[in-house]
Amino acid sequence: MRLAVISILIAVVGLASIANADDKLVRRHAGHIVISPDPVPEDAAALAEFVKLNLAKDRNYDLYNGPPWDVNLVAFLSRDPGREAVTFRISDAKDPKQTLVVSRAPTRGRLVIMSLSATTAAGFEVGKTYSMRMTRGKTVLARCELLLRQR
Repeated sequence: MRLAVISILIAVVGLASIANADDKLVRRHAGHIVISPDPVPEDAAALAEFVKLNLAKDRNYDLYNGPPWDVNLVAFLSRDPGREAVTFRISDAKDPKQTLVVSRAPTRGRLVIMSLSATTAAGFEVGKTYSMRMTRGKTVLARCELLLRQR
């Protein structure tokens, strides 16, 4: 397994205004990861609009503005992981054993917000599709696929 180091900033719902995000929004999108090149807003009302504009119901996303690619995501976990940290994993969609990123993140509730920069130096490739998963143990709590394209 080849692991690459990339810069990851995890804002695990540390922002009070988002921590109280509409529970209906979280339930409606349970199991989804929403991706955008734009930063995730810092208040609950703006978060709902962000999700509406960026949600891919088929869980397949394309990012065109790279390399490097700025990836901002909101994960709506399918269940509350409790006090246990979740594992965030990015793998090759065609060969899940080829993992690029593995990171553990503490959570508070069912909403996780992350930002990362995917670079070619870290092993990310133009035209390749990656599987992104949030798990607790072997249980997948949220997932999506991401295709990286060139500007």
